[in-house]
Amino acid sequence: MQAALSAVTAAVVGVIVNFSVWFAFHTIFSALRQYRLGPIHAEVPVASSLDPGALLICLMALVAMLRFRLGTGWTLLGAAACGVAWTLARVAG
Repeated sequence: MQAALSAVTAAVVGVIVNFSVWFAFHTIFSALRQYRLGPIHAEVPVASSLDPGALLICLMALVAMLRFRLGTGWTLLGAAACGVAWTLARVAG
């Protein structure tokens, strides 16, 4: 039973990491190119589509959680507020 639970835990962690990378790529970059080689399918970000504000917010959230051990809720709230401010600044400017 212990081995089965360990395998399920490893699979869940893998899915969470996969979703994290997917969301990060689609948030930080506005364009991604799809490459296919047989059964292998990969999305590679277009470097010129980098959103510097989104990258900065992601890095600040990473520092808040890892360095200052801020909780997920507070980090999400702060990142959302920064995202709204960044979007309003881009629209107004």
